[in-house]
Amino acid sequence: MGSSYIHFNFTPQQDKATASLLGDVPHGVTLKEDPIFLGGQGGLVGPAVIAFGTVTAAGTIWRRDQKKPGRLVVDGVGKRLEKPYTQGMYRSVKRIVQNNVEYMANLVALLRWYVHVRAAFARGPLEDALHQGLVENVKTAIDERIRRFYDFCEKAGHSARLQQELSGGSDTSASQARLLAQKKELYEKRDALAETFRRFADQAQDTTGGEHFLCLLPEQPGQYLEFIQSLAPEEAGTASVWLSAVVSDMRSRVMKLLGTIG
Repeated sequence: MGSSYIHFNFTPQQDKATASLLGDVPHGVTLKEDPIFLGGQGGLVGPAVIAFGTVTAAGTIWRRDQKKPGRLVVDGVGKRLEKPYTQGMYRSVKRIVQNNVEYMANLVALLRWYVHVRAAFARGPLEDALHQGLVENVKTAIDERIRRFYDFCEKAGHSARLQQELSGGSDTSASQARLLAQKKELYEKRDALAETFRRFADQAQDTTGGEHFLCLLPEQPGQYLEFIQSLAPEEAGTASVWLSAVVSDMRSRVMKLLGTIG
């Protein structure tokens, strides 16, 4: 990361449903991917998904997802815009929802990695305590993201009412009708969504799908980085497949709740 880089994570709606995912847990934990470089004097407007191998040029304020790996991206200020703005009105919600689900699913995958893999390398009381601190930190991050997403869903309900008031009950375009339906569904299903996230977080002891990788762990604690870096590509692949399945399962279950978005 270059000097003076910033992640913009607060919106005019006073929410922080803006977590950005740089790389991903299923592949990042194997230490086999190309790094991401964020150029100095730049910024990232969350929520965004950035692929491994991405390089942002210095001075770039990046406002979109970059899901293709190994790309140089450049963006500058080249236009001037003035238009009416309504406080509390979400102009879109689909990308915010999708990126939040992806981010939380990766946190759940990271929690399982810490519980089942990192634990095998803790040597003695000090490292045991450090490992427990790491696990608790991830759990805290998941709880915080659930709370932020819940707040976003509540504000989506307010935005839906505001959108209806501004339209005056007149006919709207298909895209506006779809947006209104998405906001209403987020508000109505906010409790079910939060419960789904918590249920996945509480299943950290589940090793389903990870058996082929977990059997590679040493019987005696050793050096974590040495072990990870020594993995053959096919061995590292089993770890990525396992954690990718965790992410995919959570993503699909959450999106099934949201017919207007999923």
